[in-house]
Amino acid sequence: QVILLGDSAVGKSKLIERFLLDDFLPHQLSTYALTLYRHTVPHPFAAGPSSGGGSSTSAPPLTVDFWDTAGQERFRSMHPSYYLGAHACVLVFDVTRKVTYKNLDMWYEELVGHRGLKMPVIVVANKIDADPTRARKSFGFVERRRAERAAAGPAPNDPLPLFFASASDGSNVVSLFREAIRRAVRFKESGPGEGGTFVDEVLKFIEEEGKEGGLFGRADEEDVAGEKAPTPAAAAAPGVSLLSAR
Repeated sequence: QVILLGDSAVGKSKLIERFLLDDFLPHQLSTYALTLYRHTVPHPFAAGPSSGGGSSTSAPPLTVDFWDTAGQERFRSMHPSYYLGAHACVLVFDVTRKVTYKNLDMWYEELVGHRGLKMPVIVVANKIDADPTRARKSFGFVERRRAERAAAGPAPNDPLPLFFASASDGSNVVSLFREAIRRAVRFKESGPGEGGTFVDEVLKFIEEEGKEGGLFGRADEEDVAGEKAPTPAAAAAPGVSLLSAR
């Protein structure tokens, strides 16, 4: 489970749309409700030496849940359930809006408060196409937090990677999400099992209630039928399931 975090309108939804749907709509309202993208990918550590010798190991494909915010970030805090079961976080700021960079500390502290220092975090400087010179500058937040994470115990070679990306032209988008997936898998497999995630619990509840007819009664079905069709950006690509929880 990979969650996206950061101020409103920094491009979190645009980044995930570019990665999963290969689509970008420059004019769109902020995310109205929690959006879950369920994506199947090859296991990042499927190829490698096996425990018995020089042959390579194989592993089944992975199902990755990408959580996008529900607009809660506008209230400067996320509900604790948003962090439950997360294995990695993509923390995004907008290089054209300094306040979004300043607020990284706030989001990072909240994340660490719920998930600790061990959970992988990928920092993304989005919209770099608007100001490429930003890629040559250093960012104090990243340096401070790298030192903090390294001091907390064993860590990857880069305990807090920074990607300069653009959802508009696609720069570094695939690379950053592949790295997030790789670190999420390593984090999940190296630590104690947490059991089912919050998403699994919600989907199980919906399925059970649906069978009993208690979740979507006739009145609810009429309401759902009256909703607008999803935009092209929300149309799922092959291998991608898109669920929106309101």
